[in-house]
Amino acid sequence: KLYKIIHEMMNSRVLNVYDFDDTLAHTDSIVKLKRSGQDISLDSHQFADYAWQQGDELDFSDFERVNGKIISNPMFHLNKLQKKGEEVIIITARPPEAIRDLKEFFHSNGMQAPTIYATAGSSGKPQALIKHLSKGNYHRVVLWEDSIENIEMLKTTTENQGLQFDAILIEPDTTMRKVYETNKKDDTL
Repeated sequence: KLYKIIHEMMNSRVLNVYDFDDTLAHTDSIVKLKRSGQDISLDSHQFADYAWQQGDELDFSDFERVNGKIISNPMFHLNKLQKKGEEVIIITARPPEAIRDLKEFFHSNGMQAPTIYATAGSSGKPQALIKHLSKGNYHRVVLWEDSIENIEMLKTTTENQGLQFDAILIEPDTTMRKVYETNKKDDTL
């Protein structure tokens, strides 16, 4: 039994999961809100605080295109992980139509685009994570994200899969703060 545990740990991997907007890049995409006959534009930070009201109409079509400026620290870490051969994926709330432009964003910045899941809203992120986790033998997920709500949601998803979870929150001023860290003693026998 101990041999099986050791074998599984030696063959298990860490999955590095990144959000895109306000985690890896500041973009100029907006959500168009029509409320009581008034047209309102919300950037991603404003939309994060949005509270739905009866009659609201939302248009996310602007998130199909990608135009933005890299957030240097998280992008540096993503690039470093990729160069070391670590597994990196992106799970973004953008619509699937944005994947082509997201890949182009990486290529135009001299980087290889990781695997990208576009979930058309944050509520689809757990299913994308579970889908990817089913493809491999993982023991830990490391999440880079600007939304504490998404971190909490994906922490629950990861722990429900029986995996360890670490998370780095990207603050609005782009500083990074570790909000969850698995006890490193869990990695040793």
